[in-house]
Amino acid sequence: GNPHSRMFALLVFVGPSSHASVLKAQMPQCAASSIGGAGSSSRRNAMFLGVAAASAISASTQSASATSDTAAARAQMNSGAAALDDLLKRYDEVVAADGGNGVRRVLGKLGPTSPLHRVDKAVNLLARDVEDERSFELVDQFLGQLDAADGDAYSSIFVPTGGGTTPEYWLSRSKKEVIKARDTLGLILELK
Repeated sequence: GNPHSRMFALLVFVGPSSHASVLKAQMPQCAASSIGGAGSSSRRNAMFLGVAAASAISASTQSASATSDTAAARAQMNSGAAALDDLLKRYDEVVAADGGNGVRRVLGKLGPTSPLHRVDKAVNLLARDVEDERSFELVDQFLGQLDAADGDAYSSIFVPTGGGTTPEYWLSRSKKEVIKARDTLGLILELK
């Protein structure tokens, strides 16, 4: 054959999300020249095809993983929005049962029982994956509102007697921040 001819291997890998990845790779001249000849089963040729296949599989798996991570982040945020809605609907009941710690528990600050626990990872992942330039600003705003709601709820637990404030004062402030956080989370979930 022509010593200047090049042989390419095309590999197609279909991942778990039915996303096909195609890898076109130029084969080394020595591997290309052995295809079809007596040495068509050379170890070098087999190794090249194995490396190319592994690269295609890795690329497709990473793409599918990123898609599933974003979907999981959105699911966590939707669950977090539902938890905030429920908290706002039952705020007085939650506070009567467990004071500021009840609010903090729903906000995800007292362990992994709330979908808002470590929601910062989910909202930051989503902010990186959407094309809206407001995404990072909204994420910062949302996380600040959650922290403010948590801080006010925490303060309600340790109100000094005779200090001029009451637990109700801090819990009222916390509720206002929860309302703001829920509104901002709604805006984040609308981003595309």
